[in-house]
Amino acid sequence: MAKITKRRSAKAPSKRAVARAVAAAQRLLREQAAQNLRPETSAERLARWAGRLAENEPVFCLRARDITAPNTVRRWAASCAELGGPAHKIGDAMLQAVDMERWQRAHGCKSPD
Repeated sequence: MAKITKRRSAKAPSKRAVARAVAAAQRLLREQAAQNLRPETSAERLARWAGRLAENEPVFCLRARDITAPNTVRRWAASCAELGGPAHKIGDAMLQAVDMERWQRAHGCKSPD
């Protein structure tokens, strides 16, 4: 039998949550720059997470060419920050949104199929 969990309402994240998400992303960038770390590629990130999925676990993937992707990722990060999520995950998401926008400028984007 499936486990039933209570879902929180889908309200828009607060300005404070968005500010915390941005601050987390900026901290992560500074830490990576201080350690001269090469940013993780999308393929590396997917490979790292693939081994952590439960069998038959649903996954939702956004591609950079989707015009809605960067803002969707930012809203997720802000919601995560509002719920007290880990700063490194929030920072990673914000950096991913920036990378998506950079890719869109270089390669173009379109509405979802």
